[in-house]
Amino acid sequence: MPTTVREAVPSVTVSIAPLILLSACDHYGRSAKGTRKRVVGVLLGQNTGLTVRVTNSFAGMSFLMLWVIFFRWIWDGVC
Repeated sequence: MPTTVREAVPSVTVSIAPLILLSACDHYGRSAKGTRKRVVGVLLGQNTGLTVRVTNSFAGMSFLMLWVIFFRWIWDGVC
């Protein structure tokens, strides 16, 4: 008898702070509301196996800004 999905995949609990949801909605409303654009951002938190807690977020940056941060990280000799 094949196993069901419930038996094969353990359940994961995700907890998101209310301020994170507000921040994501605000970023979307300011950046892309009424358009077909996507918004980009970063979610930060902890993963302890079956529990994920999202505790902080950052609104998205442009590709150019991410490239500058990466270049400075390489230039400063971090890696």
